[in-house]
Amino acid sequence: MRKITALEKVADSSTYYQIDTNAMIKGAIQAGFTEAIEELTSQKGARALSEKYRIPF
Repeated sequence: MRKITALEKVADSSTYYQIDTNAMIKGAIQAGFTEAIEELTSQKGARALSEKYRIPF
């Protein structure tokens, strides 16, 4: 039973490429949202978010 569990862990583990790709996608999405929010707030004349409130999702 332990051998099957160990094999499942190896088979289900993510590759470096998958982890790297996911990190890049998350970073791009975060940057896009931040840029969009900054553009909207500047158009409306509102104050920009401080670094304290720019937490990644």
